[in-house]
Amino acid sequence: MIVSRRPVVLSLAAFGVTGLALLILISMLTGLNGDPLLIDRAAQPRSAAAAPCGDLTARTEKVSDLLTRGQLTAALAEANDGLTRPTAPDCAEAHLALARLWYAADLDDLLATQVDDEALGRQAPMRWVSIERRADQLGVPTEERRPKMTLAETAYDRGLWQLADAAFRDAWAVGQIGVGGVEFRHALLRNWGHRLTLRNSAVAKTQGLGLLATAHAIARRYDLQTDVACTDLRALGVADCSRTVPDPDEPTLAGPRRAGAP
Repeated sequence: MIVSRRPVVLSLAAFGVTGLALLILISMLTGLNGDPLLIDRAAQPRSAAAAPCGDLTARTEKVSDLLTRGQLTAALAEANDGLTRPTAPDCAEAHLALARLWYAADLDDLLATQVDDEALGRQAPMRWVSIERRADQLGVPTEERRPKMTLAETAYDRGLWQLADAAFRDAWAVGQIGVGGVEFRHALLRNWGHRLTLRNSAVAKTQGLGLLATAHAIARRYDLQTDVACTDLRALGVADCSRTVPDPDEPTLAGPRRAGAP
């Protein structure tokens, strides 16, 4: 039996229309898109680069959502947890975005301190200092922080006298007090002192008298139109307000009268 050695040639008819279509489809996929495995490998570096900042971005969005819903405690916990974790060098902006939210939330939480809790009220100034120091460490820009006088006014409105006092003193020291600053100081010391004189404590009453005396001295020094502090002192049995002794460390009474003050 003789076996033919001629090459076998597949004709179009033998291969069929279906086979030809399959070859064309494979050629198009390979030519336009390349090897699917190579595409996956090329995409991997982009995913890896985004991964280190993904947690910070997600936390920032979550904290923002919690704050919008008024869940301050939960927002603070989430922000603190994210800020204490190691941060990749390429994620500085994402880290700062979370730090900004933490700063605002922590100050709002401070201002939510219960007025009736005397211990927390006394601790409020130190907590504020701690917040500002941590903001320094986290790189929160100074111009994006709560102005000292704004904090003093908000604390005053909420009856957080010690915090209002500390913020005012800092604002005065760096020259951030406007024209109405002296009137604010008089009102702060008068209201704080008046509240203390109403307490059932000899120590508190003595402190209150000292604050009222200081408020009266401010009214005299700056020629304020109203001096409610002196009215309070007289109601408490002080015959001559001018004979009372103000706080020697009161910043508005130290040195020459400030330019621009009323």
